[in-house]
Amino acid sequence: MAEKHYEVHPYAYCGNSPVIRIDPDGNDWRVQTRYNSETDKIEYQITVNAVIYNNSNNQNIDMKQLASSITQQVNAAYTISQKDFVSNMNFNLRVANSLDDIKERDHVIQIVDQSSLSTTANSIVMAESYKNSLDIRVGTNAVNNILNNNDNRTVAHELGHTGGLEHKKASDNLMTQKRTV
Repeated sequence: MAEKHYEVHPYAYCGNSPVIRIDPDGNDWRVQTRYNSETDKIEYQITVNAVIYNNSNNQNIDMKQLASSITQQVNAAYTISQKDFVSNMNFNLRVANSLDDIKERDHVIQIVDQSSLSTTANSIVMAESYKNSLDIRVGTNAVNNILNNNDNRTVAHELGHTGGLEHKKASDNLMTQKRTV
């Protein structure tokens, strides 16, 4: 993000203030790691601050219910306990009623008309994002599925992309394309 902060050398960690700041890339993905000697596990605490905004033609979507469902979906997907590690997700999602409510550093989950998403020959794209970005676009088909409890992974999957994760072929992995599962 050096082009946005020309006054700070691009190799200066956290704006040359590492004691106060813990956000290494300006994207507000915070992952804190520590080793717990009592449990012999590595513990990851993930914090993501996000906003959801309805940019679709359907203005009747219950945004508070959608935000609640997405928060539950993401927290469940990234809260994991395994033999060697524990991961806890703190996903903070607020509803934006206008573009003015969106801050520059917010992860933005944007509800869009289904027709504005990319298309593929074999399936309907439910949502899309880009690796290491701050923007997730969720189509109205996915929104309906989430609100009807028929989709518990799309937003969590796309959030993984914003954190740098790529698609995997294993069927038990969150980053597997849903159509493959």
